[in-house]
Amino acid sequence: MITSAADGSVRLINLETNAIDPLFETESRAYCFKHVVDPNSPRTGLVTLSDGPVIRYDTRSPSSAEEIIRMQNHPMVYQLSSGRFTAPPSATALSFNPIDPNLLALGTSTQAVVMYDVRSLRDSLNTIIPTFTPIRESYPGETESVSDLVWDQHNRLIVNYCRQNLIEIDYNHVREGCCIGRFNVGDSLTIPRQWSGRVNHQTFLKEVALLGDEYILTGGDCGNLFVYERFGSQRLLSKKPADPYVLNCVAVHPHSPVVATSGIASVADIWEPIAALSCRLRERAEKIPSTDQSTTISGSPDSPPLLSDNDRIQLANGLRTEGNELYRTGNLEGAYGKYHEMIDLLSNFRSESLMSERNSLLEKAWNNTAAALIEMEEYMEAIEACDTVLDLNPNNIKALVRRAKCFNRIGDVNMFMQDIDRATQLDPLNEDLHLLMLAEQHEIEGSLMWRWRRQNV
Repeated sequence: MITSAADGSVRLINLETNAIDPLFETESRAYCFKHVVDPNSPRTGLVTLSDGPVIRYDTRSPSSAEEIIRMQNHPMVYQLSSGRFTAPPSATALSFNPIDPNLLALGTSTQAVVMYDVRSLRDSLNTIIPTFTPIRESYPGETESVSDLVWDQHNRLIVNYCRQNLIEIDYNHVREGCCIGRFNVGDSLTIPRQWSGRVNHQTFLKEVALLGDEYILTGGDCGNLFVYERFGSQRLLSKKPADPYVLNCVAVHPHSPVVATSGIASVADIWEPIAALSCRLRERAEKIPSTDQSTTISGSPDSPPLLSDNDRIQLANGLRTEGNELYRTGNLEGAYGKYHEMIDLLSNFRSESLMSERNSLLEKAWNNTAAALIEMEEYMEAIEACDTVLDLNPNNIKALVRRAKCFNRIGDVNMFMQDIDRATQLDPLNEDLHLLMLAEQHEIEGSLMWRWRRQNV
């Protein structure tokens, strides 16, 4: 494992023996911003330093470390930094293009992103300079600068800016133009997407990472891990507490859906999925064996009924009582199974005179199913269960409240407020609704497509 630190050193750590060997140590008091491994030479790495240079080192020969780029020598970057900084401009972040491993993108302590061909580092290929509209009043000495950047598989860069939003730069358009490009962030051709909602002021080097091609992950001053939908609405999908102070580092495993995070605290966290939410309710129910086979109806919905509808009503009430007791004692899977036996029992129903009672029981069964799923943090499935209740009875306040809680847990605040407003219209004096609004304002921490297990390392 290779690490860099604020003391300006890069170290090689043998995870089996815990031996630590220095690969590079700066003579100045500069600290390391970012380091990456050169995909063209796996034993070679690059590191950016706060006093300006980019250093290339070789793990086989630490003494061979050399300066390859210095941002003070780049005229456009120097011009942008002139008069705004007491320190010289520096390279802050770097990322190799996965399609063209010779293409290196460098973020800087200004808003500029500079492209280099690593085979010829004398001159840059392009300098991209986005122009921003300030998102808040800046203090003296504050300016936009690149915290981190990452390439995708389609020649597009996701750039995380300090004191600004995350933006996407489509390099397919940039490289068709001149060597120096100034682009307004509102330019939908070159910068088609941006993502807001997190604050990046307190610390400088907050990383950004791609999970697959669809999701963007980054940290915030609040210590949360933010997960954004990359395409479509570009909305915030999840905000999960990851550090008690500020979350800086976010890294995605190259082959597995595992995420590592760290911040100001002295621990790093590993996040990994423990339950996919893409399975349907029926698939889950089929995996739970019935504890009382006499209440299970076999065959298709068109099969001749084995029980009278009155018997079904009585058995369904019994299953609801059993499920509620299992739920009360914390056996959520068992309760879920009982509620679904109840739903199956009432699905093949013929008596018109008992239909109202049957529908009332179905409402209770689906509502209780949603309650169990919420406790299991299966929010997307719980939303489906609430939808079924509201199809049966659009004015079911309990289903509206439970669905609102689910929407809030997955970060959909608009749908949360819509359901709460509807429930409040139906029962304006319900104190539980007001308590829920206060509680849920602090609980936006839902899942994207999974629940997460978090462990400290």
